[in-house]
Amino acid sequence: MENDYEINDRFARIWRVSREKAGVSQDAIAKRLGVSKKTVQNWENGTSSPSQVMGFEWFNVCELQPLPFYLEALYPEYFSEYAPKEEVKQAYTLFAGGSGTKDDPYLIATANQWIAMCSIYDYYGNGTLYMIYQENGVYVRLINDIDLAGYTLPVGGYVYALDLDGNNKTVKNINSVNVFSSSSCNFYDDCNIYDITFENCTTSQGLLGNSTSSSRVVTLNFKNVDAKNCKTNANGGMLSQASSAKITFEDCDLTGMIVNGSYYGCGGFIGNNSTGTNVFKNCTFGGKISSDSGQVGGFIGQGANYSETAIKIENCTVLAGSIIRSVGGGSVCAYDGHNGSHNYGTSPMTAVSQRVGYW
Repeated sequence: MENDYEINDRFARIWRVSREKAGVSQDAIAKRLGVSKKTVQNWENGTSSPSQVMGFEWFNVCELQPLPFYLEALYPEYFSEYAPKEEVKQAYTLFAGGSGTKDDPYLIATANQWIAMCSIYDYYGNGTLYMIYQENGVYVRLINDIDLAGYTLPVGGYVYALDLDGNNKTVKNINSVNVFSSSSCNFYDDCNIYDITFENCTTSQGLLGNSTSSSRVVTLNFKNVDAKNCKTNANGGMLSQASSAKITFEDCDLTGMIVNGSYYGCGGFIGNNSTGTNVFKNCTFGGKISSDSGQVGGFIGQGANYSETAIKIENCTVLAGSIIRSVGGGSVCAYDGHNGSHNYGTSPMTAVSQRVGYW
């Protein structure tokens, strides 16, 4: 395992290699940044590191995209030009095309390129990358189905301003904490994910991770996001826990989903969103949900304020044969685990095919 010195040395290379690639001298970049040449030298030899703001400005001065430099430092076995395997060398291009903007999204065709997308939010490089993508957003489109069997996803953090167009492709065989990382991953800014299927994935967090409190309420839109035969050992099939979030699931189908929760508030889509709003439109849950205790629901375990203003379920279905149960006791409902007026059975229960309008 690397020690701190070795890790610092790898990341110090980001500054030297990017500056040299841009053809900018230490004197020139120091002047542009308003620091001494000695400070620049310290960053490049790993004695110290630039602040988040300085890292952001560094790449502005160099007029370079930071992602390739971070990824080579983070995962030299995948992204270095000296990577041993030919197929890995080809991944040094990072993406199959695009620049990550709304009009020119990054194109993802391989498992390595999915890792590259996830690595934008890796905590090692978070300072500069977070600032860039929080300001501008990052736009991504799949152009192939992706098989991630045997791959290790990067260490996660916070997902900022992601627009992921699945382009009706399938991502399958992820075995990780969530589909974006090998540690807890939280949506920390407005995000859109649409037209994508996750298949045969096993996660210890919700499939997509969590949403989390921030300085403002975030808006998360998931449209035509399907899960086939996926399993999560968490309280929510798609999002484990959510707070300060406006969440919409539309035209989403969770067929064969298994959710094994362990505490208060367990649902097929969301475990708990006690301080936000939840909208479900034309969605289907079909699978098994089991929690040690607390409220359990086919769509959400516990929602905010438990009222129409906080939870809207429109034209949604819990498929016949779905098992929804609370082992340790607690309310069990086909849709909202906390709303007693929609409790269609006692634990354990088999939900029948039911549809509800606005309520």
